Amino acid sequence: MRGQDEVDNCTPSLSSRKQLFSNTASRRSSRRFTPYGRTPKSRQLKGKNHEILSNGTAEKSRPRDRRSAVETDEEHESNLKGLTNKSWKLFKMTPLYKFNTESSQLKKYSSQLSAHIEAERQKGLFIDNATSSKAYISTYKGLRVSAGFGDETVLLTCLLCSVEMEHNPVEPKLRDKFAYYPLLMVKGLVSLTDGLITWMQSHFDCVITPMIFSAHDLAWMVAMWSGTTTEPVHKSKPVELLYKTPTDCKGIDKITFTIESTDVKDLWDRIHDDKGSEFSSEEVTMFINSLESHFHSLFRVKLSALQLYSVGTSLSYIGDVGRLKIFSADHVLWILRYLTVLSLEHFTQSCS
Repeated sequence: MRGQDEVDNCTPSLSSRKQLFSNTASRRSSRRFTPYGRTPKSRQLKGKNHEILSNGTAEKSRPRDRRSAVETDEEHESNLKGLTNKSWKLFKMTPLYKFNTESSQLKKYSSQLSAHIEAERQKGLFIDNATSSKAYISTYKGLRVSAGFGDETVLLTCLLCSVEMEHNPVEPKLRDKFAYYPLLMVKGLVSLTDGLITWMQSHFDCVITPMIFSAHDLAWMVAMWSGTTTEPVHKSKPVELLYKTPTDCKGIDKITFTIESTDVKDLWDRIHDDKGSEFSSEEVTMFINSLESHFHSLFRVKLSALQLYSVGTSLSYIGDVGRLKIFSADHVLWILRYLTVLSLEHFTQSCS
């Protein structure tokens, strides 16, 4: 290890399989990654049906050649590529009061949001106060993020998502008044994001807060996603686990543990039952403990005593403060389905 601001790209060889697949790791307590009584014992690796329901954008006003937002089923998967290789900020939401996806209502919301943005702009709250902006809100079956606005410059893109939500927490008698989209994804200026959230909370009587992921959440993600890729293993991105060091640890701010994708896939295949469609908490614990035990055998550093705050796989990069970048278009809906599940769990736990 290097005594500098961070220990970066520690990429040990995993040739010693006895160290990596040690039974000692499997015997360690699983409570570290299952701290809540309600944590599921297993999670689905793949979903069935997908739906991304709403998209709102705020843009500089210029002549506009608007194209249809409704896509065919054949275009559906390719349009999801617009979500990849972009940095998104994730939020969770409570149900929206009297939110309606009819086209006439969406046009009305667009006008109201545009008026709100203009009022905020006149107050000098945005960086670019010389250019007026307009909002466009549409409903999509497929999704076209990066096209459809001609020469206009998109300043902010906002997606309200509900992908395979297992159950609706809103009582049946109230579902005609409340619409629930657990996940809000935002890409754009912070000032515009704040303005959008303020308008939504006021207009739909909802609460929008940043998605914060615990080390427990991140452990599940990296364990489930590390062995899943549509690319040849040798071409996949390496797996990264980033840990924060204690404040009294002078000279080192973080430790980045990087593992080659071929070694991770080998470990994943040994741990996971390929006949199963679920990934269990025991498999999560064994996967993370095996990696951390191997790191300890090389550097004598106990990663289990540190805080895991960010993970990266060939599918995505995600951090504890809700920053997300998706790399694989084939797995966009799968990733959003899992994030929908997490947001729903957070909501139901806060209501209990």
